[in-house]
Amino acid sequence: MAVRKALVASSGRAAELPPGDTLGINAFFSGTAALPTLTLLITTGISTVTVTPAVAGDSLAPGEVITIVPTTALPAGLNISYAVVTATNTVQIGFTATLAISLTSQSWRVCAHR
Repeated sequence: MAVRKALVASSGRAAELPPGDTLGINAFFSGTAALPTLTLLITTGISTVTVTPAVAGDSLAPGEVITIVPTTALPAGLNISYAVVTATNTVQIGFTATLAISLTSQSWRVCAHR
């Protein structure tokens, strides 16, 4: 996958950095996803979150390198095992749990490293 420049907001409009610019920029996204109910000890689950870019017109592409962070603390015993961009603006998050966990949803911040 070719490296994409992040969109930056300048004077109220979104634009890519000039072609000669080698500065690495992170792109930011956010979204909320329903969490799986993990009722067995030492179990796994998957959740999918559709994200919205911080800069209008930007998008998250499959295969981009990302870091995902919950906006509030996860309960003790719930661990993020992986996060991968599976489709445009869609992130799949894998979980493991060492305790029975029952939550409804979680908000996330996503950073694409470009």
